[in-house]
Parts: sequence; C-alpha cells; structure tokens
Amino acid sequence: MKNEISYKRSIVTCLIGTLIFIGFMKFTLKATYSNLEIALTGILFFVVMLASQIVTLKLQAKKKANANKQVIKPKAKKRK
Repeated sequence: MKNEISYKRSIVTCLIGTLIFIGFMKFTLKATYSNLEIALTGILFFVVMLASQIVTLKLQAKKKANANKQVIKPKAKKRK
C-alpha cells in the first residue's frame, strides 16, 4: 500500500516538474522552438524523469528488504 502511494507521488512530482519545464521552455525559447518541439521535449523529459523516480523507488525498496532480513548465525556445536 505504501509503495503504491510512493509511485503516485512520483508521477505527480514528475508531472509538476514537466509542467514547470515546459513553461520555462515556452516562455524563454519560444522564438527558437515550435510548440510541437516543446511538447515532444516535455514528453521526453517526463519519461526520463519518471524512469529515474521508479528506479530510485525500486532501489530503496531493495535496500529496505535487505535491511529487514535477519542474519541467522549457525549455532556452535557443543563439545563433550
């Protein structure tokens, strides 16, 4: 359940970042690039940003899983 929330949060973060990026490009580079180029760049930016977020979440989950594993030490044999 908590992992699903993290994914939703990542998608929202990526969308906000993409909108800021597109807005920045639209107002600063409007003379250089057409709207289609700006939109395609925004989509590419969103995909790359989302992929990096997902990889980060998976690595964090893997790290938590490894931290939660308990190390079972073999018991020493008793000497007679």
